[in-house]
Amino acid sequence: MYSGLTSGSIYGLVALGFNIIYNTTGIINFAQGEFVMIGGMFIYMLFAVMGLPFPIAFIGAVGGAFIIGVIFEKFFHQADKDKERTEPYHGDNSGIHHLPRPCDAFLGA
Repeated sequence: MYSGLTSGSIYGLVALGFNIIYNTTGIINFAQGEFVMIGGMFIYMLFAVMGLPFPIAFIGAVGGAFIIGVIFEKFFHQADKDKERTEPYHGDNSGIHHLPRPCDAFLGA
């Protein structure tokens, strides 16, 4: 029961994030789910592998995902945002969807 409520809450928050991003920018950003996975990998690494207390691991995971998000915004998304478009922009051409797969294999998750 607890596992189902936890998983459902996470999916609900991700869906809410998709809705907020789409309503404010008009862009369907599929990379958002990858940032959720990056945050999960950070907290796994900090809490389970490195043995940090959960509150510190949580803050570190949020900070790590934020830093990666800023890097992707600055170097990939900002340069692509100014291009002239004839088709709808989906916001997933930065390659962020390739990042969690090697990290996932590296952490053994």
